[in-house]
Amino acid sequence: MLQLELRGVSTAGTLRHALDHLLANALECATDTRRMHMVHAKYLLVGFGDVPLTSITYAEIRRFYTSEQARGRSRETCRKRLSTLHMALSEAVRMGWLDKVPPWVVIKGDSKPRNTFWTSVQWEAAHLACDDDELRTWVAVAFWTGMHTSDLNRFRWQDVDLARRTWIRRNTKSKAKPLELPMPDRLWGVLQERHTLIQPHSRDLVSGRSMGHPNRILKQLCHRADVPVVSPIDLRRSCESFLAERGTAELFQTTWLGLQGPRMLWRHYMRVTQPTIDGGIGLVNAT
Repeated sequence: MLQLELRGVSTAGTLRHALDHLLANALECATDTRRMHMVHAKYLLVGFGDVPLTSITYAEIRRFYTSEQARGRSRETCRKRLSTLHMALSEAVRMGWLDKVPPWVVIKGDSKPRNTFWTSVQWEAAHLACDDDELRTWVAVAFWTGMHTSDLNRFRWQDVDLARRTWIRRNTKSKAKPLELPMPDRLWGVLQERHTLIQPHSRDLVSGRSMGHPNRILKQLCHRADVPVVSPIDLRRSCESFLAERGTAELFQTTWLGLQGPRMLWRHYMRVTQPTIDGGIGLVNAT
């Protein structure tokens, strides 16, 4: 059971009170995300202490952000901590403990985007070079479905229908509704072969085990196959690039990746500039 209370006296009208209420009552998200917000809440209390909500002004927020930068915190970490603070203050406004949220600090994103992704040819090279069946399957699912790491580690055979050649896309990060999608030909071949070899139980993981964050073993595989070194999020980006290269409609791409709209698609995933001539995406229609 995840402990949500922040140790200390939760006096009404203080930041600790608002954070306590946010974590215990208002925050609806996955366990890992709740744990992340709790860690950020503890850091916020180091910066603000048990101060009244009305004392948290733009100047105080700016001071906290500046002090976090001076301590060497990344922009993304500062952004997340201020996001937790904003959620707590918004909840305080909703509960009537605070009149309004003060003006907010704007943090610009890092200007150096990641451009690393695989083409289908590079995936084939990595697939042939991999000598671990579980990793090979995990990478294949990651490349062809574009799921987040957390969903890849939960992908089970009950989410796969080899007879109809479909799979169920889940996105626990955005809480998108599970959706049945057609399975790419190459992925169907990989899963069909693995299914025949291991005869899995319906509740078993497709890859055999949870890979966590396999950056180290992915790096070793990339060096062995002589392909660009990628991370799990790069494999998600690779899937989007594969779809975009073939002129797939943006609506289909956002649906496939479980995104809430095309803005996220262009901001974080779009990497190709020239669609190919054939326009096909190598999918088998569900029957």
